[in-house]
Amino acid sequence: MSGIKHCANGAGRAEVGYRWPEETVMVTRAEQERLHRWCAIEPQVFGDIADPALVARPPILHNTAAIRASRPGWGPVHVIQRVEQRRAIALDEPLVLRGEVTALSPHARGVMLVSRWSYRDADGAEVFVVTPDVLMLDPEPPAGEAREARGAVSAGGATEPAETLAHHQCTPSSTLGYCEGSENLIHLDSDYARGFGLRAPIIAGVQTINFLVAPLYRERRRDALAFSVCFRRPVFWDEALEIRGRRDAAGGLAATWAVNETGRVVADLELVAPAGASPEGAR
Repeated sequence: MSGIKHCANGAGRAEVGYRWPEETVMVTRAEQERLHRWCAIEPQVFGDIADPALVARPPILHNTAAIRASRPGWGPVHVIQRVEQRRAIALDEPLVLRGEVTALSPHARGVMLVSRWSYRDADGAEVFVVTPDVLMLDPEPPAGEAREARGAVSAGGATEPAETLAHHQCTPSSTLGYCEGSENLIHLDSDYARGFGLRAPIIAGVQTINFLVAPLYRERRRDALAFSVCFRRPVFWDEALEIRGRRDAAGGLAATWAVNETGRVVADLELVAPAGASPEGAR
């Protein structure tokens, strides 16, 4: 994975108790700028600090590889991404990453895999934690199950009074550019995507998180923060998205969500108070 540097450690296994070998990761300036260009996010939004969406990217890639290796033919679909950032992470800062599969549970469309990923800095302090839920999508679900990959995961979405924060037009070229180097064909190949009941390839979940996190940093720098992103519906590679937000009593953004052309919420982000830190973080 170019720019988001790490040590090769194999595909991993989708088994409870499996621990990925310890590795060193970092978000490089060049890779953050490359990925942000495909999201129309200006370099000054994050400056010298790493986008937490990108810090949290390696677990998504490792989970995807483990599912592909353990369940050939099954499709990995990230459903929830929980992130706790205890301080700002600098671009090009090396962190030691450890991950473990903590649970597997049955789902109408396959099996849900849960893992926990801990990032430690040069002093050994745990500075970042990611806890994703990933649906291992069975290509042959029981008869009568809905074929929409994420429609069976959750429903509803944000309905609070909102303001429009940004617009993004997804395209096949931006999806392929963002996913350069990926082996997950659900983002790359139309025939493969249709095999899972999708009308077209879908954009990377991390790109959706980029869209939802950027407005928080356009508002102000954030050091400590925690959030949970729920992926409610697929975002196809030709869709237009509107990013909306809700503010708290103090006037700061408390939640963001993405709405597609049909007015349906495709993903939403909710801020929560980080453990051991002020929910406002550093200004």
